[in-house]
Amino acid sequence: MKLTTKIVIFLLIFWLFLLCSYIFVYNWVVKPTLSQFEKELAINDLERVHKTIEKELLYLHRTCADYAWWDDTYEFVINKNETFKQVNLLPQTYEENNINLILIINKSGEIVFGEWYNLERKQKENLPVEFSIPIFALTHPLINFENPKFGKYGIMSTHYGNVAISSNQILNSKLESEPRGVFIMGKLLDDNFWSNIKNQAMLEVSVYPYKGKDRLIVNTSNLQISDQKTIQFQENKDRNLLILWDSIVDIYGHPILLIKLTHQQNILSASENMQFRGILGFLLVIVVGVIALWVAIRNQIISPLQILTQNIRNSTYRDSITFLPTTEKNDEIALLVVHFNRMAYKINKLLEEKSRLVKEIAEREQYLKFIINAVPCIILEIDNNGIIRTINSAIKEITGLDIFDVENKNITDIFPVKSVYDFVNRIKQNSLESDCINFEETISNYNNEKKYLHIYLLKNERNNQSFYIGVIWDITALKEIQEKFNEQKQLAILGEASASLAHELRNMISAIQSGFQLMQEEKNLNQRDKITNELYITIARLEETLRKLLEFTKKYQLNKKNVSLKEIIEEQYRQCLLQSNNANNEADIVFNIEGDAITSVDINLFSRAIWNVLNNSIESILQKGEILVKIYKQNNFIIIEIKDNGIGIEEEDIEKIGTPFFTTKTQGTGLGLSITKKIIEAHSGKIQIKSKKNIGTCISIILPLVEG
Repeated sequence: MKLTTKIVIFLLIFWLFLLCSYIFVYNWVVKPTLSQFEKELAINDLERVHKTIEKELLYLHRTCADYAWWDDTYEFVINKNETFKQVNLLPQTYEENNINLILIINKSGEIVFGEWYNLERKQKENLPVEFSIPIFALTHPLINFENPKFGKYGIMSTHYGNVAISSNQILNSKLESEPRGVFIMGKLLDDNFWSNIKNQAMLEVSVYPYKGKDRLIVNTSNLQISDQKTIQFQENKDRNLLILWDSIVDIYGHPILLIKLTHQQNILSASENMQFRGILGFLLVIVVGVIALWVAIRNQIISPLQILTQNIRNSTYRDSITFLPTTEKNDEIALLVVHFNRMAYKINKLLEEKSRLVKEIAEREQYLKFIINAVPCIILEIDNNGIIRTINSAIKEITGLDIFDVENKNITDIFPVKSVYDFVNRIKQNSLESDCINFEETISNYNNEKKYLHIYLLKNERNNQSFYIGVIWDITALKEIQEKFNEQKQLAILGEASASLAHELRNMISAIQSGFQLMQEEKNLNQRDKITNELYITIARLEETLRKLLEFTKKYQLNKKNVSLKEIIEEQYRQCLLQSNNANNEADIVFNIEGDAITSVDINLFSRAIWNVLNNSIESILQKGEILVKIYKQNNFIIIEIKDNGIGIEEEDIEKIGTPFFTTKTQGTGLGLSITKKIIEAHSGKIQIKSKKNIGTCISIILPLVEG
């Protein structure tokens, strides 16, 4: 059988297979899927109607609960105060809340207050007969609750019509007392209510009384939409019409209303019309396509391939088969030959280029090695076991060791410090939290010189194997310069603040001198005791100012340990409460902490910084408030956010916060946050402050992430 015949037969079989597949997929997949989609669309719309009704009922229920849990309502059930009715149970109450019924029943079932208000006529009317009974049975669904704090709501049928009803236990505002009765609110489900419900639906919705069920629901089937819920549906395939029926139960659990949802199945109807036209078009394409392809394949593919095959066969008997003879035609086969010859030419060129590039790469590798060795910091590569595979010559200047003394040795043998040991152990266990690690360490090299090193290691992969490329800087000179700069900076700050300090100290010393002079002149013992107490407070302030001044000027030596930041913050919050002047702070302030992180800090200094921040938050809360602490990691940093809803800080004062001797407190020294800032900076961190007056303050402490 010739190639042309084979191709034509193959195409016929393939197209027939596509036609059968098209018919099969439509009837067994597309059509059932579209039908199910139409049903799901209608069911979703039905659920939307139910949720809208539930939302309206829940809004009424919340309004009822609000009135039921007033302290005034709680007292009114007992004393039946006329003032309460004159102030709270007015026509405006019904109109503003869009309700028709208010009923107050004591715990014996007696009606303390009951009114029906016609919103259209704006006048009071008789209560519905359903609520006109002299006393309610204690088992009545509206006054019998499983959960007193939740209440009950639903729909009831009255002689005025269907009414949305809500019932709640009458409790005091703290919801802790013995219930004194039941507060009931009702809203007539008028045409406006159902119009709003229907507007929320995408399809056509109708509502009927449930008593007409047998007349309305005929020739329907059950549709299970959940484990507990079954609805009825009618499907008219001739009109492509789908009708869903569902019921709404009243507060007693009995069906009261029917919901009818009508859905025109336009998608399914259109798809059935497209199927017939698609089959006819497909058959026409098959006939025309087979004829056209048979002619095209014979003239454009089979004949040129035969010629090309013959030429290639002839070229195999020649000395060189690099190039094929070109054909006279200007078609794809001719282009194939041309491009093959060009490819052969380029391959020869590439082989020549490869030889040249190999030589050039060797030269560049030598040059790159020269550049790496000229870099004044250590560049190294280690594997997952911490073994040094490559390192540059800067190792000798920093450690005193030659390259051949270091290669193929463990990095812990060259840098025997805890951070490096921890890093090697963690990469062996594959327990690093990030792909890079960044830390500083102090070592003594083989010449007994103390060196400050900054170590940065980054994870990479090559040939499906992990390794780490690292850079180690000698920052000894930088550290010395930084320490001198910090000392000069502190002296400069003290110099700028000396006038404020001198003024503050002069005021306190003058107060002490005046106090002693008044005490010498005062004869009244009680008055002298009062002066003595004020002198004690002033001297304590002077002592506190001098103590903080000495602490601010002190140079910190960090003794870091791995600790839980959450535990430090919780402990310092307890210390703040113990030392706070407001004895009710613990009861008045809600304290929450979210998240945790383990990092290396100086416990004493860092705890002092946290105490200063928390103490400021507590002092900023005048009455009741909240302090929220969040601890989380972000971009190789640990962030501690301490947020309060205190009095806040003026916008123009935010930039001055942290400046020595600047304070917004009447008795403050202005050194608390300055010391805090200095401690955080000693940990290579920083502080950010955001605040709004009378809204609150958020202080963020940002620390570098150190793998522990």
